[in-house]
Amino acid sequence: MKVLVVDDHGLFREGVCLLLQRMGIASSAIYEAGNATGGLALAKKHIDLGLILLDINLPDLAGESTVRAFRLASLSASLVLLSAIDDMALARRCMNEGAQGFIHKSTPADKFMAALRLIMEGHSVWIDSQWKEVPQPLSQAPIELTGRQREVLACLCLGWSNKEIARDLGISDNTVRIHVAAILQALGARTRSEAIVLAGKLGLTGG
Repeated sequence: MKVLVVDDHGLFREGVCLLLQRMGIASSAIYEAGNATGGLALAKKHIDLGLILLDINLPDLAGESTVRAFRLASLSASLVLLSAIDDMALARRCMNEGAQGFIHKSTPADKFMAALRLIMEGHSVWIDSQWKEVPQPLSQAPIELTGRQREVLACLCLGWSNKEIARDLGISDNTVRIHVAAILQALGARTRSEAIVLAGKLGLTGG
């Protein structure tokens, strides 16, 4: 698995990378950036990222906008927010933008790694400054798609590209990307192919 760590504090970023290596992730598969600009460039370059650990308050981007930008840059990676601020309301808003987890920066190393393992198994994990953990399997969450998202999903199941979907539905390529990201998040899928399989199992491809 390839992992991207985006945080403007070099020492904290180095510590996270060491924890990832303790989890068995090769150092050559770990990429680092100290701001959103550099992180987004790496996310677009390495389209097969499996995990992005993202500071929610970067010097050049913050809050939900950060999650939105990285979700569009990497549709399949699991997004985990890192923050020294205990703002679970913000964390929940970010989840709606496509984040799978929130880990407070004060979290002990063993709990930090345990949370990442759960997230990599498909769970959504939120740990606040009191180190309270609430894992929620994405597979058990109710699947809620808008009418437009169901239309986009139907097109995905036909194997259409974003450009073909945009042309057929009369919307922009960027809007298609946003809908695809939302569909992957709702299904707990990492790729378009996985989303198609899950949609079939859940009976979302008919009609």
